Amino acid sequence: MLPTAGNGIRDSKKKIKKVMEIYGNDAVRDGIMEIIAKDPHVDLTRMRFHRIQKFEPFRIGHLKFTPLKAYHKLDEEALIFVIEDGRSTLLYANDTGALPEETL
Repeated sequence: MLPTAGNGIRDSKKKIKKVMEIYGNDAVRDGIMEIIAKDPHVDLTRMRFHRIQKFEPFRIGHLKFTPLKAYHKLDEEALIFVIEDGRSTLLYANDTGALPEETL
């Protein structure tokens, strides 16, 4: 999951409310919804979910993210990320086992 600070949305009183941009797969979305559904104080209009899939690059600002398949638990689709800014490349891979062949 990649939360980012959003540009904000306007409410009926023309005030700008910050929006949390959430990038993740379906399991991330479902997990978040399960937790926040129990909290009556959560304002879902201040969250925007972006579905990502392994091996499908996406951009946040000037950064390019490429999600790669990883192993964490057998029953979940874990992702790690290659992050590029046009000059440098970073592999963000934490809490994973050996990488699957398709990731290499």
